Amino acid sequence: MTISSANPASPVLQSKDEPESTTSPVHGSVPRVFQPQRTLPSDVVRPTRADVHLGNLRHNLHALRKVVPHAAIWPVIKADGYGHGSKAVARTLERAGADGFCVSLIEEGIELREAGINAPILVMGGFYGSAFRECVFHRLTPVLHEAGQVQALANALKYHPENRLPIHLKVDTGMGRLGVPRAECQTMAQLLLQNRQIEVEGLMSHLARADDPSPEALAEPLQRYQEALDVFTREGIEPPIKHLANSAAALRSTTAHFDLIRPGLAIFGVDPLLQQFAETERQETPHLKPVLRITSKIIALRELQKGDTVGYGGCYTAPERRLVATVPIGYADGLSRRIWKTGAFLVNGQRAKIAGVLSMDITMLDLTTNGPVAVGDEVVILGEQSGLHSHQ
Repeated sequence: MTISSANPASPVLQSKDEPESTTSPVHGSVPRVFQPQRTLPSDVVRPTRADVHLGNLRHNLHALRKVVPHAAIWPVIKADGYGHGSKAVARTLERAGADGFCVSLIEEGIELREAGINAPILVMGGFYGSAFRECVFHRLTPVLHEAGQVQALANALKYHPENRLPIHLKVDTGMGRLGVPRAECQTMAQLLLQNRQIEVEGLMSHLARADDPSPEALAEPLQRYQEALDVFTREGIEPPIKHLANSAAALRSTTAHFDLIRPGLAIFGVDPLLQQFAETERQETPHLKPVLRITSKIIALRELQKGDTVGYGGCYTAPERRLVATVPIGYADGLSRRIWKTGAFLVNGQRAKIAGVLSMDITMLDLTTNGPVAVGDEVVILGEQSGLHSHQ
């Protein structure tokens, strides 16, 4: 075990020209109030950071375009772009040629429009109350999934200057979450025919088991989708846009591509089939690059003797002499406390097991076998890291 000595902290300096306090007629001498800084130097704030590589977004979009050359690509950027920042993500992808976007909520779509996004935006969670007005004003396309929505929208459109609204209709093919059940498709078609001001632009579904290697996991929902499509077609409703492929389905089979795909994980550099499928069981393996990298630094090192404990509840007990590091990241940053038994970060390009239950803003690591380490060394929570660092 090697511990390099940390550099002594720099002294705090105070300008001689700045008064230490100002006088208040009520409270007497009080500390001077300074204007807050908009930014702080990187060396005075917590070293934990998330880096979003926008160039990798462009790369992943182009990689998917090669796999899916004949279908449009509408990336899913709900939940603030999977935590990457939806506005920056959308701007980058729109400029790179994305054909449209999928969000979950009306407010997510409005945020993108206000950020200057012009591509089509599909609101997959539908809408609530009288939000159809926002859909019309912001050019958002809602997804409908039950008869009550159709009737409410039709009634609202009667009293609105814009008396037509394109929608996508969702059918349930096994997810059991949202969507018109197969047995109700004919009734839904008849209701839509009675309300022609609602324009069925697309028919969609969502796949629950696209990453399951068993053939039926994809074949069964595809069959249910086709059956639903046949019902609507027979009734006289022929949606020009058909779609149901998420990232896994898009990478797994051309049969699921239809008119557009909705990649979520893949656009952010995660291959959902990586662990489950061999190369021969998928149509193609694109080279995806992770968009997010989360890092921190070691802020303290200490040696434990046999029997010493770490963390709340003393859940980690040193079996022998161990080297542990303190890293300023914890469950307040989104890490689950449950990972302390099996989780690990990267230090010196090697896995470093978590030692003890995570704190709100601190995690301890066992670095006994990670080679020479020092305060200030990089720790990778999410992403890749090169090999051993050298310390003088």
